[in-house]
Amino acid sequence: MKKVVRIIARLNIGGPAINTVLLSAGLDKFGFKTCLVAGTVGVNEGDMEYFAREHCVKPVIVNDLTREINVLKDLKALWKVYRIIRREKPDIVHTHTAKAGTLG
Repeated sequence: MKKVVRIIARLNIGGPAINTVLLSAGLDKFGFKTCLVAGTVGVNEGDMEYFAREHCVKPVIVNDLTREINVLKDLKALWKVYRIIRREKPDIVHTHTAKAGTLG
């Protein structure tokens, strides 16, 4: 079974979160195991973690992965994402959004 780590900066309400969750959920029937890594949603944003769980996707939340640029948090997030990738040993790392692409 091939393994995919999918990274998104946050699961806020919108198309990127929906797309990422549906891709993660849909790859299972094609023989892929997916680990979804997501950052935290801002205080004024709606959270779509419920949507992921409704589609049997349990995201790994990295609290330091946020939309805003913050050098200390970004370095912590980079380290945490690195450790997740090392632990999961994926065949593919697929990133969504600019921040996730930089860290992934």
